[in-house]
Amino acid sequence: MHKALTEKIDLQISSLNKQISILNSTLDIAKQSITKFIEDPSQNIEKADKSDFVKRFFYITNKIDTCAVPATVKTYPSSRNLTVKEGLDINLSCEPKGFPLPSIRWISPEEEEIGTDAKLSIHKSSRYDTGVYKCVVDNEVGPPLVARFNVQVEYEPKVVIHRRKIYTGLKQNITLKCDIEANPMGIIQWWKNETNIAFEGENISANNTFVTSSFPIYIQSMNDFGFYSCEAVNKLGKSIDYAHIVASPPFNITITDFPSFQNHDFDFHFEAYSYSPITQYRLNINGSYVFEISKKANEYEARKIDEVLLYRSSIRLQSLDLKTVYQVKLDAKNEFGWSINQRIYTFPLICGNNLTARDFWQTMFLNQLSCTSFINSPITSKAIEINFVENCDYYNCQGYRLAVYDVSKNEKKLITKMRSNDTIMSNSSSIFVNFYSDYYTRMKFKFRAVNQEI
Repeated sequence: MHKALTEKIDLQISSLNKQISILNSTLDIAKQSITKFIEDPSQNIEKADKSDFVKRFFYITNKIDTCAVPATVKTYPSSRNLTVKEGLDINLSCEPKGFPLPSIRWISPEEEEIGTDAKLSIHKSSRYDTGVYKCVVDNEVGPPLVARFNVQVEYEPKVVIHRRKIYTGLKQNITLKCDIEANPMGIIQWWKNETNIAFEGENISANNTFVTSSFPIYIQSMNDFGFYSCEAVNKLGKSIDYAHIVASPPFNITITDFPSFQNHDFDFHFEAYSYSPITQYRLNINGSYVFEISKKANEYEARKIDEVLLYRSSIRLQSLDLKTVYQVKLDAKNEFGWSINQRIYTFPLICGNNLTARDFWQTMFLNQLSCTSFINSPITSKAIEINFVENCDYYNCQGYRLAVYDVSKNEKKLITKMRSNDTIMSNSSSIFVNFYSDYYTRMKFKFRAVNQEI
């Protein structure tokens, strides 16, 4: 080994000596040419033998060109294509030759300089290391030499279903979607309850490692409900994700308003959504169901919105004690069962109490000549929307009956005074309201928290 190393060093020294000899020869020629013109002052450029001068010039140039060697490069892998499994190291080599000795710059796929050595190593590669790496070699003899390496980091698939649980009804169209990330991409399949399904959808490729697969389903019968799965397989492994299509009971049952109230009787309006006809309602007050309403579906106002039926109706609550706070919940039923997890409404809210605004309408009633209440939104980035309604059957409603103050910054600042049937946005997450009247009247005040930057 020592002998081989010595021979290699001797060979390099011999090569350098030859290059030095060429340089010395070049300098001697240049010196002789200059001396000749200096020693013979009668000779100048105009009188000189121009052909002799040109010959000498090109002779010198050829000698200089012989000394400067353009850059070349030896690469590994020689094909400049490298494929590795995710987690393994990436090793690239770019060994330059030439005189002067060329410099090296490694450029990443993101066009960032990442190294200046002949070898580039990336430890524990990830899928994000895939791309074209450039080795730029330059010794300023001619243009830089660029060697491009195409690096592919392979990994097993990763499948993600967009919606894992979908509520729907009969005669509905559903499209399941899943995202697949893999390299190489491999085979994509859809399954229904562990049975392979003939694929009739489409696969849309964002690039050669990312695909969105769409699978359309028409819910024709109860057999079409159940578990569906999207699976991707390549040579490194497989991945699968599931979606559950569920027969949907009514949903989003909302008490929208308490439009009228006389003595201790209250009407409230509600709406409900369903993929199939609603056949029954039931009312729960303070944890107990007080009555059920069974009517034909066509007795309710229903209209179709994006393949969903929207029902609207009302119920009257009679002989309520205004000194009692009621927890009210409404359920609805269709062919798939009763609605679940419906919102509970606190009713009635009496002026004089401190209240919290939610993302749905709440109604506060005035049952005295004047009163004040503090209303706060639990999220400071939300404003409070206000709707004021007053029954004006027996007197003129031109006067102001409600004052709204901003107290979000620990100071009381008047926002507005409201007449009957006004709606405003407070632009504040904390407000103070003041009702006042010359005599007993029937007034109500609706409020809710809304998304709005303060």
